[in-house]
Amino acid sequence: MTTFKLWLESIDSLESKLKQEHPELDKLVLFDNDDAIQIHSIEVSPDHRGKGIGTEVINKIKQYADEKGKPIVLTAQPQPRKKAALDRFYKKAGFKRPKSDKDFSLPRHTHIYK
Repeated sequence: MTTFKLWLESIDSLESKLKQEHPELDKLVLFDNDDAIQIHSIEVSPDHRGKGIGTEVINKIKQYADEKGKPIVLTAQPQPRKKAALDRFYKKAGFKRPKSDKDFSLPRHTHIYK
């Protein structure tokens, strides 16, 4: 993976840039909160899954978060029978589940990067 500075001022600029670069994205909704970057929704169209698009998008979001010095929080909403595959995808991308499963303040399928 080539590293380059994104030099984007806002999460809205990143979201717009990613949507332009990847028209295969059915959904992409990002938020930049005071303490973290939140991936609210990310979905690659079914015809384009498995081609590295999601990985590329996640890597650019991670780079933006690193440049801003913030962690990323996402709450996966897996389709039926897709939870294990989604967990593997996020684990491979460097996301981890919260240490405590008893933290009821976090939604069930939360993953955190950094």
